[in-house]
Amino acid sequence: MIAKRQHAINLIKAALQGFVPERCQMARQTTLDTLPDLLTTREFAVTQRCAEQTVRKNYCTKGHHHGAKPLKQPSGRLLWRKSDLLKLLGEEVA
Repeated sequence: MIAKRQHAINLIKAALQGFVPERCQMARQTTLDTLPDLLTTREFAVTQRCAEQTVRKNYCTKGHHHGAKPLKQPSGRLLWRKSDLLKLLGEEVA
């Protein structure tokens, strides 16, 4: 379980690097506790080891991605809850 948790943290750190500058700093300090409550589709997809388009396609055709439902912004962007990600990774959600 500890190895799975560390692997999830490493995937999230990789997803956060290379985005906007403030997230690069955040990537160096990321743990599951410090992870933002809402993730972009790209960050969410990287942690699931799939393409962003796969996540979007599942949302468009099924209304969810493996049970996780995003929040849709007025701009059309999707934001995914950290709690849904943790459920998919098999973590306990407080």
